[in-house]
Amino acid sequence: MKRMNGVLATAAACLLWGAGPAQAESVELDVAQSTTSMASSITSSANPEAILRGKTSAVSATVLDQFGASMGGVSVSFSMVSGPGSIGPASGTTDSSGSASTTYAAPWNFPGKSILAVVRSCIVQNGLCSDVTITIRKH
Repeated sequence: MKRMNGVLATAAACLLWGAGPAQAESVELDVAQSTTSMASSITSSANPEAILRGKTSAVSATVLDQFGASMGGVSVSFSMVSGPGSIGPASGTTDSSGSASTTYAAPWNFPGKSILAVVRSCIVQNGLCSDVTITIRKH
């Protein structure tokens, strides 16, 4: 048995010598595995999820790679999908725990007793997005 660059797969090689019998030799081959992380999911959350008019809520986006590990250094954009209010900043970069954040600011005036605002977080690199809904109440 011959060892070649580590062991990840084994192959059998047969050699023929003239008219003599075939000799089998086991050879270990190194098969490279991809360890390059790619952003494959994003989840959004708001804290708190319900606020009074004129107050703020912290919106966080968490980015994970295809192996479920947190990804730092990923560009994330934030935008308002629906409802009143504003967000800032409109973009950020994930930290070592895979999180980027912005702040949602609720308006003082709006019709009715309560209203919903939806904030979207997207991975700039591949366009994957996640939404979070914030409830704004007058009282």
